[in-house]
Amino acid sequence: MLILISMSRSRQNHTKNKTCDHLIKFGNEFYDKQMLFHGYGKSYSMVMHEKTGDLYFSHVSRSDDFDNREIMACHIKEETCRSVEGISGGFAVAYEKETDELFFGGNDGVYQYDFSEKVAKRIGVNGKMIYGVAIAGKYFFFIVYPKKALYIVKDRDFKHPLKFLDAEVENILLTKSLNVYLSNMTALYKIEPPHRPTKKLIVIDDQFHVRQLVKKINGSVYMCTFEGIYETNETSRKAVKVCDLDKPFGMAFYESMILYSDEHAIHSLVLSNDYECINKSLADMDILRSRFSVMLEL
Repeated sequence: MLILISMSRSRQNHTKNKTCDHLIKFGNEFYDKQMLFHGYGKSYSMVMHEKTGDLYFSHVSRSDDFDNREIMACHIKEETCRSVEGISGGFAVAYEKETDELFFGGNDGVYQYDFSEKVAKRIGVNGKMIYGVAIAGKYFFFIVYPKKALYIVKDRDFKHPLKFLDAEVENILLTKSLNVYLSNMTALYKIEPPHRPTKKLIVIDDQFHVRQLVKKINGSVYMCTFEGIYETNETSRKAVKVCDLDKPFGMAFYESMILYSDEHAIHSLVLSNDYECINKSLADMDILRSRFSVMLEL
């Protein structure tokens, strides 16, 4: 009996003293944090191309300014990276899954990626610095820098763009059902269809600063913000925090993994089977909830 008690206490002490810094909670699941690509910190506009296994993103090439950014492609499984050829600079990436088309915003226009030749080719808005791009079906949005003006074109008619909104826009996302999500320094907004000339801006949240907007096929929309990751959906008009990451710059989803960049590197979050740490985290959460309940009663 003494031996069993001693062994039990030993296991408890081991779990109590075990470091679980690698464990991150995203929604209702726990993930192990793993470094993927060191030296690729501050990577924005992350987009995963599942067919090739390549992660595309905008990365600072020399100094942290617009002119010195480039589009990179990193293969997740092979852990190799390369610069995308054919494009001058590059801040924005957008992907249309239904047609398997990949677009970039460069220093001098909008580009489309040729997968067979592995090169980006300019398709419109020549001579303009493109800060953001988004696509869904026949509609294409782009943001022109430095005024951060948002334009829309239909059927890729870049010769006749229309200004979509009289306000600065930093991030833009268009869903399949044509809900428009956009953000600037003041708030995250939603515009629901139909998109009439006088558009109603619905404030989703005005407390966080968005760095990237990401959509999933199930209708969820994620906001990568300075304060962590938030989630909303197309039927909602509010956002809920789902992950307490430290100052992420960009994010993407691949298979069961979550990819994100911080100040120093690109990381992956892989579903965890470290049940010792998971149970420890759940126990700590129960303690915090209990303490919070006591505080409310006082």
